[in-house]
Amino acid sequence: MAQQDATRLLARVFGPYLLLSGAAVAVRRGDLPAVLAAYERDVGLSMTAGFLVLLFGLVVVAVHNRWRSPAQIAVSLVGWLFALKGLLLLVGFTPFAQATAGLVAAPAAMLGFGLVFIALGAWLSWAGFRGASASS
Repeated sequence: MAQQDATRLLARVFGPYLLLSGAAVAVRRGDLPAVLAAYERDVGLSMTAGFLVLLFGLVVVAVHNRWRSPAQIAVSLVGWLFALKGLLLLVGFTPFAQATAGLVAAPAAMLGFGLVFIALGAWLSWAGFRGASASS
């Protein structure tokens, strides 16, 4: 698979994912403390999510670890962040959980994260579906 094709393919996946996830975070930010509490209570749930998120991130890193164009950087960074999040979920990294709890408890912060995800998702969707070259 050509580098540009991999970038466009992954942008087509990550773009809508981030766009829809950002909208969900922005709209349902009041529900996020309960979601986080469920993860903290259910070790099996957080470990299973960790395994899946880590696997997904490692697959992305294995097929797309490119840092030349803005689109390549965004796709590679998302892959690495998925891998890191999966690892942190698996090991139960307490400072990460505490920082997440602090953010989730601040609805304005969650709205901000949601809007950033929406913007990044819209841009990646455009880069993937509108035929933007990986170098643009």
